[in-house]
Amino acid sequence: MTRDFSKPYTKEELDDLAACFKTLPTYTPGGYVLDTDIPQIIEMMGYPRTKEQAQAYADFHRKQFGGIVTLDKILSDISVIHETSKLAKSYAEHIDLDKSGTIEVEEFGELMKLLTVHDPRLGGAKVSFEEFVSQADKNKDGKVSIEECAEWVASIIGSL
Repeated sequence: MTRDFSKPYTKEELDDLAACFKTLPTYTPGGYVLDTDIPQIIEMMGYPRTKEQAQAYADFHRKQFGGIVTLDKILSDISVIHETSKLAKSYAEHIDLDKSGTIEVEEFGELMKLLTVHDPRLGGAKVSFEEFVSQADKNKDGKVSIEECAEWVASIIGSL
């Protein structure tokens, strides 16, 4: 089943996903699963992704979060999947590994990989870090904040 992701999840749908999450092979009482369950999570959501994309999401979680996928984070991301600006902010927060509030060059590389996984059409977007800063840094302080990054990501996704 493929879901219409332009509409928000209902509370009942989120509750159903939470119940399904708890049946995954690697689920622990601590409220998380391992990245190896990501293809099943994507299938449960009805998210139209290829096996390669599902594997890329798993790889991303392995690298960014040590392979841990928490129920709270999944439900948080799923609840905003229909709102490009909120999803973009979630992506930017995921990428900001050092929690500095800004996106540095290494984090930008991870952001572009994640965007390509989200939508392979973005794989052709060859944007350098300098171009990213020039386009996204609205207050011209030489840094790209989480909010500025989220606005830039939303504009990129919205242009498709």
